[in-house]
Amino acid sequence: MAFQYSIIEPVKEASENETQPSTSYIFCLKRRLRIRTLQYRSAKSINEIYDSVDPEAVLHMLVHKVILISLDKGVKEGRVLVHDWLALLTAWYNQMLRSDARNPELHVDADFLQCAQLQMIPQLVFALLRSPLLRLHEEGIHPDYRIYLQCLFSALEPSSLAKAIYPVLVSYSSPDKQAFPRHTLSQAALIMSESPIFLLDAFTNLIVYYTSTADPSLPFPPPHDCLLRTMINAL
Repeated sequence: MAFQYSIIEPVKEASENETQPSTSYIFCLKRRLRIRTLQYRSAKSINEIYDSVDPEAVLHMLVHKVILISLDKGVKEGRVLVHDWLALLTAWYNQMLRSDARNPELHVDADFLQCAQLQMIPQLVFALLRSPLLRLHEEGIHPDYRIYLQCLFSALEPSSLAKAIYPVLVSYSSPDKQAFPRHTLSQAALIMSESPIFLLDAFTNLIVYYTSTADPSLPFPPPHDCLLRTMINAL
């Protein structure tokens, strides 16, 4: 693993005055390269690799690749890259299933039902395709805002980046009681849930939503000493 970075260092500069010698400093920009070697056990099969996938880390690498392609060849090429990447992943995964299965005529598993670690990938990819990062100017996204997102997403670690791409939706039965820690981002999740309060964490934005059927006695905005406000302050 190679880590390349820049550092500003003070460098001593001797005075030219011989009668009163003194030392001053100038600051120079230096490049550093740190190498760390790690040893990992080789996987025994492709199944072991699929079962050890970290969806947030996969999204992190995919977003970095998309940003580079978008800067080099444009946003449309970035979209194509994401489509092709998911299609290839699905094809390779199903090829692996057919090689291991007794029945080679299995239906295509596009939802990764037999691999829990991959099941979140299609949702994350769909969210990436719908995000302002891959939307065009004629779709209402200013180029400057897209550049801002490229800079922001390039600097985030995987868990924060995943939240920025696919926000976390939490429900509360009251300001002091959490109902469900994470819902899917769908209208059905809001309709089927009986919880009156929702908190959406999109990393750069926090949204508190009270449903139309919420008890009018529930305080809004949430009180400062309640669980929901404590969570908001912590975020």
